[in-house]
Amino acid sequence: MGFDQNKTKIHLKTAVIRMQMLKQKKDAQNKAAKQEVAQLLRVGKDELARIKCENIVRQDYLIDALEILESFCELVTARLPLIASQRECPPELMESICSLIYSATHAEVPELLEVKKDFASKYGKQFVEDAVNNRGNRVNQRITIKFSVQTPPLQLLFQYLESAAKADGVDWHAPADSAAIPDLIQFPQPGAAGPSVAVETGAIPMLSFPGQFPPPPNPFLAGVAYPPGAMFQPPAQGPINLTLQFPGSPATATATATGPSVPVQTSLQAIPPPVPAAPAFPGTPVDPTNVPPPPPPAPDAMGSSQYDALAARFEAFKKR
Repeated sequence: MGFDQNKTKIHLKTAVIRMQMLKQKKDAQNKAAKQEVAQLLRVGKDELARIKCENIVRQDYLIDALEILESFCELVTARLPLIASQRECPPELMESICSLIYSATHAEVPELLEVKKDFASKYGKQFVEDAVNNRGNRVNQRITIKFSVQTPPLQLLFQYLESAAKADGVDWHAPADSAAIPDLIQFPQPGAAGPSVAVETGAIPMLSFPGQFPPPPNPFLAGVAYPPGAMFQPPAQGPINLTLQFPGSPATATATATGPSVPVQTSLQAIPPPVPAAPAFPGTPVDPTNVPPPPPPAPDAMGSSQYDALAARFEAFKKR
């Protein structure tokens, strides 16, 4: 189906009427919302008032965007004969047409979706896709800002709060140092520093979060990253000498790490080598060099005096 300028003209004019009605509706809602914000400021609920004020700012953004789109609709309507006579989009109408296509999915105007389909039949789906994604920055910059999902600036919110309080007779003023007040919700930005892992050879990896107190310093952990200004700081670094000394051994085992100097000496008794066991099956030849030594004699249960008396009696018996 080809491009029909009469049909597109009807869609554009209907869109203008819809925008005018929507602006009046949003304006009335904002007036009621400002009164609610003033009442919240009166009772001291500043946090809740700021949240409601963000919605008021977004509605005002939408009203401003609708005014710009209304002028674009009027311009495109007047240039429809030129659009129908040329195969390509006229350069002077590129911003207006691309802005209308871009706003079809952002503004609350269903007629703009029909305008989007009309221009898709005229210039193709690729042209519409480029306009929706704003490739080449052909969309009006104010339109992209008004439909942005970013949080309104804090200073602008305070201006709205002061205006709402003044209109309702509430004695409320923004803090003197309002720039130091953080936003209600802070999301991590792309590329921001997240949890970092500091790992070195021979060290235990540990997570370090910005603003979080680290665990107490451990002299045996090397390479752990502590946040600047933290309560705990790593101790002065130096060599750790761990020495194991074995009696009678020709060499000494030494391990060196990074940290404060902590000498450790451990003495271990020499353990004799294990004795090979005798063969478990009868009839198996026994290696004489591999026979275990006899067990040591058991200690004498009798005293030395009784042993001497028994030996004397045995000698007397042999002389008979």
